[in-house]
Amino acid sequence: MIKKLNLGCSNVYKSEPDVEWINLDIYDGGDIYGKKVKVDVVWDLNNYPWPFEDNSLDYVHAWAIIEHLDSPIKAMAEIKRILKPTGTALVRVPHFSAWNNYGDPTHKWQYSIKMCENHLFNQGMKVIEKKIIFSDNKLLKAFNFIPNLNTTFYDRFLAFILPSNELYWIFQKDLKPKDI
Repeated sequence: MIKKLNLGCSNVYKSEPDVEWINLDIYDGGDIYGKKVKVDVVWDLNNYPWPFEDNSLDYVHAWAIIEHLDSPIKAMAEIKRILKPTGTALVRVPHFSAWNNYGDPTHKWQYSIKMCENHLFNQGMKVIEKKIIFSDNKLLKAFNFIPNLNTTFYDRFLAFILPSNELYWIFQKDLKPKDI
């Protein structure tokens, strides 16, 4: 059976047939944005190691959680540790120019493509896809290509003129079983 981890699930409880989703959050049973939080595992992700065996998960979903942690570098190392060989992870963090980035006092980090490439996401995992997401809005997402034409130029000169929402990354552990 495929095992997937929903890190910092908040009020988004994931389940699907033939998949063992593990929904993890620090909160259990509270309300977030008017919805009840339902979790399978209660854990503070600032406590290492996380409560999973090495090489035990096929997929890690980390949407809007890494920016809340004390050490995103440690978090990425944990994601790599718990992924099975060739397991994948989806990581989405707010772009430093995002309108909601500075409005959340629990955000501890601001992210640019360069910061992520040089410091955060260089844990020895293979990058499958990366992009700046300008907007998820149905009309505005047509402009998602703009910041991705040249991400360095965008971050330096255009980010505060045309602010983006998020950075989106898909990683693969990319290790053969003999390498573990």
